Amino acid sequence: MKKDIETLLNKLKINYRLIEHVPVWKMEDALDLALDCELLKSLVFKDEKNQTFFLLVCKAEERVNVSALAKLVRTSRSKLKFASEEDLIALKTKAGLVSPLDFSNKYSIIISEQIKSLGNVGIHAGSNTETLILDVEDLVKCLVKQQKNLIWM
Repeated sequence: MKKDIETLLNKLKINYRLIEHVPVWKMEDALDLALDCELLKSLVFKDEKNQTFFLLVCKAEERVNVSALAKLVRTSRSKLKFASEEDLIALKTKAGLVSPLDFSNKYSIIISEQIKSLGNVGIHAGSNTETLILDVEDLVKCLVKQQKNLIWM
């Protein structure tokens, strides 16, 4: 786990478990791990018109309505794309390693309303060999503490 994530969790007195596992690059593979939680995925989008980034946090199996997302962030559907590999490198991350608790990047965080009612959730902790498990309310608490532009979708 990244040190700044661990520091944040300890500072906020958040209870969590860190599960080590084989490297996982795709959500389908993570679902095979049979962890005792609801897995969340973190997807990075880029508004090509304004050159801004958005991180969407949603349930692993949730289908994303990109048109609704574009409307929410006030851009056109044609300008909102998944961040490219080059974009992710510029954000100092890569596909399969994006964590909603990694605040070294400058993007707005969008959270799916579907996660509100969940209990324990699993997220990336900045490594594809670890899953961080915590209560969804604690995840939101961390995001609110660190992010001033938190958007619910």
